[in-house]
Amino acid sequence: MHFEELVETEALVLLYFTGPNCSVCHVLRPKVEALVQSEFPKVAFRAVSVDQEPELAASFSVFTVPTVIFFAEGKETFRKVRAFSLDELQGDMSRIYRFFED
Repeated sequence: MHFEELVETEALVLLYFTGPNCSVCHVLRPKVEALVQSEFPKVAFRAVSVDQEPELAASFSVFTVPTVIFFAEGKETFRKVRAFSLDELQGDMSRIYRFFED
């Protein structure tokens, strides 16, 4: 499934943009992925390598990594760029996620 389709078809999506030479990206990614799996199971998580998919990164105006973009019902609700904490990410996701819980 293409990322654009994913954003359009899934209610909640987190895109994690990373790069091959980004040490912060490689350390942070498994933590973000684990957070999504444990706390936000309804969120579709996808990692995007900016060097492998530069057009996709450009289409979302991603020019630095790591960048996290959170979508709710196809609309970007927030983005975190470069320096952000897991607590900050969790808090922002929680505020939106609670509206999608059964």
